Amino acid sequence: MTRPLFVLMALLGSTATLSAQDLLTWKFQQNEQFYLVQVVEQSQSVSIGGQLQQKSNKQSNITKFRVLAVRPTGGADLEMEMVSIKQESNGVEVVNDMNKRMEGAKFQVTLNAKNEVSQLKGYDEFTKRVSAGDPNLLRMFRVILSEDSFKTTNFQAFAMIPGIAANPGDSWYQKQSMSLGPLGSVSSDHKISHAGEIPTTDGRTLIKLLMTGTGKYAPPAERFAGVPFEIVSGNLQFKTIEGEAIFDVGRGRIDRFQSSISMTGTMTVKAGEQTTEMVMQQKQSGLLRVLDKLPEE
Repeated sequence: MTRPLFVLMALLGSTATLSAQDLLTWKFQQNEQFYLVQVVEQSQSVSIGGQLQQKSNKQSNITKFRVLAVRPTGGADLEMEMVSIKQESNGVEVVNDMNKRMEGAKFQVTLNAKNEVSQLKGYDEFTKRVSAGDPNLLRMFRVILSEDSFKTTNFQAFAMIPGIAANPGDSWYQKQSMSLGPLGSVSSDHKISHAGEIPTTDGRTLIKLLMTGTGKYAPPAERFAGVPFEIVSGNLQFKTIEGEAIFDVGRGRIDRFQSSISMTGTMTVKAGEQTTEMVMQQKQSGLLRVLDKLPEE
């Protein structure tokens, strides 16, 4: 169940002559197909009873989108398919049956004029597919990765470009909150700034967007039945939330987005009759690219 943890990084719109009619927004084209390729790397150190444990993780996701319809008032109907999910732990590939069952799952999603998810079809079928008929796993999966959390995890790349007109130096703000079930919840505030045009040699107009943010973690407010652990308390502080996006004005979409996040703090976890206090430090870096086709491996 590492996928929800990667959400923490995933929180997170051209030119010097931008006119009021030029919007920073996704320009969807009927029947077009594109891929979101995301790589998240995480390093973590945990001290339990004076014993230090260090671990590194890497997750690589490929998701395919096809535009089913472009809405005249803004937004679009999309088909999404999970193409590939790969994980590494301390440099060794992790073979995960749950991730394998995720691959090939399809969804239909409707984005509104602000590129926010207004409707999602396929979540129930997806959770049943992943749980492979195990009712306990189904319940656990839906608790940790709720439908709302799933939307935030997989469609934030659209919502971060909300369809606004901006000039260099302009800034705008976004708020986000997400429940992680028995893991607690995360809320964040982001400031996104238009940092000007990037010189190119291929005729494209590329805009740099800079993101800074603050985040807050809260332990779960209730006990979750059937979960074999309980987070009694948690005091995690976000030290940095930063990102840089390159927006392609002509194509009307993100070209790439790099982000970094770090946090530190303590957490007390109870499993059965045993209570453990942990001192944690964690750093994450992420790279998201939008591609017309996948590069050959």
